[in-house]
Amino acid sequence: MNQETRSMLARPRPVFEVLSDSLRERICAHEFMPGEALDEHRIAASYGVGRSVVRDALCVLDRSRLVRFESEGRFHVACPSSQDVAQLFDILEQLERLTVHQAANARSLPDEGCPFWPALCQASGNGYLAAQIDSVLTHLKLALGAVFESPAMQPPEALQERLRQSILSGNVDHAEQGLLGYWQCRRETATNLPPFRHALPHASCGNCVPDPVQGGCTAGAVKEDMADDEVFPVFAV
Repeated sequence: MNQETRSMLARPRPVFEVLSDSLRERICAHEFMPGEALDEHRIAASYGVGRSVVRDALCVLDRSRLVRFESEGRFHVACPSSQDVAQLFDILEQLERLTVHQAANARSLPDEGCPFWPALCQASGNGYLAAQIDSVLTHLKLALGAVFESPAMQPPEALQERLRQSILSGNVDHAEQGLLGYWQCRRETATNLPPFRHALPHASCGNCVPDPVQGGCTAGAVKEDMADDEVFPVFAV
């Protein structure tokens, strides 16, 4: 390894990339609600960075479709519709099916004691699956909030054991029968929510109402409950 390569590997990540990761986590946790306008000055002050850094970070999230740039010149958190959520589940189910098929072809079982789907992706031998699934999960977390982390959304132990047995025997039909019931239950849990939670009144606007067509937040108000002196130490100067 030459000196130039060492220098490249040792180079710290740009601050805007680190900031985009932090904002992504907060958006998925609904600290910034779907449809909410983002105050770049306030974000810059809270992290101790310049507004240009915030703008660069938001452009990263815009390319990931987690925020969108509106005509009035502000970034807003994306507001997934019911159709968006259905399409995300379509993609997720295809990726999960592929993961099971490839793990079964390899007769490779996921490590026990690890989160099931990441372990199964590793067992499949396909190094690209985990990143693709994680991208879809990020958008579903944006749409559904904390509900997506609830037990009803996770594969039950009985299904995990069924999938392990199916993978070991190479019987993917047996695996898919179990997956179909799980997928239906997961979708029903999502569709039984009020229009994906973010259509309910919340602290940032108080008068959010469901969009009768898209099922999302129509207010897009700027969040007012972030304390002016709230600073995130990793960016403090």
